[in-house]
Amino acid sequence: MKRLLDNGTAPDSLVDLIRRCEDVGRVDGAVPPLFDEIIDGLHRIMADLIATPGQQPIDTPWIQEEHVTFIELIGRGGYGEVYLGTWDGKEVALKKVFRGDMGRDLYTAFAAEIEIWSGLKHENVLRLSGACLTTAFPFIVSPFMKYGTALSYLRSVPTTTYQRIKLMLDIARGMAYLHSVGLVHADLKASNVLVADDGTGLVCDFGYAKLESATRQKGADPSERVGTPRWMPPERLLEHTSNKEGDVYAMGMTAYEIWTLERPFGDVPDARLWSRIIDGDLRPCCDSTSVAMPAQLKSLIERCWAPEPKDRPSFEVVEQELQEILFVCPTDIPMPQEPRAVETITAKVAVKRTKRDELNLNVGDVIKVLGRFAGGLEFG
Repeated sequence: MKRLLDNGTAPDSLVDLIRRCEDVGRVDGAVPPLFDEIIDGLHRIMADLIATPGQQPIDTPWIQEEHVTFIELIGRGGYGEVYLGTWDGKEVALKKVFRGDMGRDLYTAFAAEIEIWSGLKHENVLRLSGACLTTAFPFIVSPFMKYGTALSYLRSVPTTTYQRIKLMLDIARGMAYLHSVGLVHADLKASNVLVADDGTGLVCDFGYAKLESATRQKGADPSERVGTPRWMPPERLLEHTSNKEGDVYAMGMTAYEIWTLERPFGDVPDARLWSRIIDGDLRPCCDSTSVAMPAQLKSLIERCWAPEPKDRPSFEVVEQELQEILFVCPTDIPMPQEPRAVETITAKVAVKRTKRDELNLNVGDVIKVLGRFAGGLEFG
């Protein structure tokens, strides 16, 4: 508080709000402000700042609600809906929270996504255009991609083996950048990759992303219990702790998706998924795809989803090997635009574990794991 007063640049309304919070327990009869009062107060302060020239943060342009038009619902995320809209005369994507009465956890998650996303600058990471917190339904603005996700793009636009490997390379480059700045994505999959007009892949959706340092506290973050299990490594299913090695595992599943257009373990019911991945050490089979997978690509994918985290390559290695695969890949081999029928996807392979006893499960373990994740998982 003293620093704010000495600096002299803080709005009086912010100083008053902070003083009310500090008076609790220090001043007799002081009544603590409710959380909703604090949020409303911060909304008003931010609205005043936005209206003041030169006060907007550099990395996150704060947008006024009246400058945006919501046109059409086009998707749903972990805690919000995505709309096609317009802002500043351009088509944009607008991610809006489900409800205006944001609780503490939801508001924190939304603000954290803005904070993380606003600092990311890479050609293979979706750019944040701006955000608005001064409304009943806060929202994030990003460029609109007409092709949508990687899966919708590959199902609507004819592509070759070369183009699919190039898309994998784009994802690896974006993920290598995230890891280089100390971020773990924690929810990588083809539906969290958008495709630009020129076919470039863009990693997006940072609702579960977090600093690597924050992932080292096992079980400390409830957000570890949400996500999509078909892309999660065994250790996260058991310990609900995300890390860089888990992102690499998800990259293996994502690369399989892009090559085949098939959901990992698409023929396995949700109820059996846990035992198949954890106790059975099963992975999708790369030998039975509609178009034969290059041997080097198959080897890379299988190393990405190795059961032991230490056996998985870094994204720098993944990027380098994909570049090598792309260099020798033919450019004229067409790929199917539809996945195989689920009933035909029966081939699975069991990977070899160096420490076989570490992840053996009994019935009690399965019940415990399911209990940990109940209500928070998105099976996809």
